[in-house]
Amino acid sequence: MKFSIRVALLSIAVLLVTACVNKPTQNTTVVDDRPRVTFAADLGSSPKNYSVHIDGIAYGSLANFMSDKNALRIISGRHKIDIIHNDTVVKTYDVTLGANETRVLKVTHGK
Repeated sequence: MKFSIRVALLSIAVLLVTACVNKPTQNTTVVDDRPRVTFAADLGSSPKNYSVHIDGIAYGSLANFMSDKNALRIISGRHKIDIIHNDTVVKTYDVTLGANETRVLKVTHGK
């Protein structure tokens, strides 16, 4: 009798512990469909000396967003993109970008 009570208690304990295990029921994938901007440059000096400003916000060196390296992801819509060299705007683009669109902007200066 003591043996059957122990087995019953042990069985209940095992069931309670295994009932607390939470197995995954679904996987969720997030897709980044923001538009991308990248640049192809024919410049008189290194792209590191140029900076990218979108809607008045500095995003860093033009060299970071060359078409063979990396793309800059921004929100969909209309944007003003400035390329600045030595505190002077050398090129301005007015672009409208949609979801999942990639735009390569050609930059020339000093040649």
